[in-house]
Amino acid sequence: MRTAKYRLIIIAYFTFNSIYLFSQTSIKHIESVKEINGINTKGEESNPIIVPSGNKVYFMHMSSIKKKASTLGQEIWISEKIEGEWSNATPWKISANDNSNNVIIGVTNNEKRLYLFNSNDTRNKLAKGLSYLQLNEGGVFDSPVGISIPGFEIAYGFYSFYVTPDEEQFFVATAADSSDYEDLFVSLKQEDGSWGELINLGSTINTSLIETTPFLSSDKQVLYFSSDGHDGFG
Repeated sequence: MRTAKYRLIIIAYFTFNSIYLFSQTSIKHIESVKEINGINTKGEESNPIIVPSGNKVYFMHMSSIKKKASTLGQEIWISEKIEGEWSNATPWKISANDNSNNVIIGVTNNEKRLYLFNSNDTRNKLAKGLSYLQLNEGGVFDSPVGISIPGFEIAYGFYSFYVTPDEEQFFVATAADSSDYEDLFVSLKQEDGSWGELINLGSTINTSLIETTPFLSSDKQVLYFSSDGHDGFG
């Protein structure tokens, strides 16, 4: 969704009536799509990130209830799997989940670090950017730590992201190369722990139209994404 203040959007990984999964090597067919009643509301739910243990999911929620512009934003909600069933989702009660647009874009293998987009300074101002949250020894997430990726800047536009659980690849869908539509890029973790310059994934993947919602398989052999430019795939 686009807010009046930031006009930013995080596009859902799964939009069942319009987006299919596409990879470089194969097309996967999804069967028996089932609505999860405990998670879905009358508002908008999107961008689900399931933690590696499989017992918790973070996602972005946008309420259908009209609010004042100063409090309208995309919140992070959370649901836990208990005895095989997902619990009723609730807003994630943490200071980083403020009135700006917020979404979890990656969880590490040990689940002690979460990658976040949009607010990286929640106490002083609503600042747009990328950051991570680190779980401290007390079991509480510390304040967000800002992340810089050379070649990527937040402006007016549409974005989606995916950080691999081993923190080696940071995928970004953006119009960073001044094209009219979003392309897929990747930033690689450097030896000093920083993120490297954005790398365009090339013409085999990117087209003259939109490519977005990247997701890399656990064996790193298949990249899934949605596209307007690969005819017939969606």
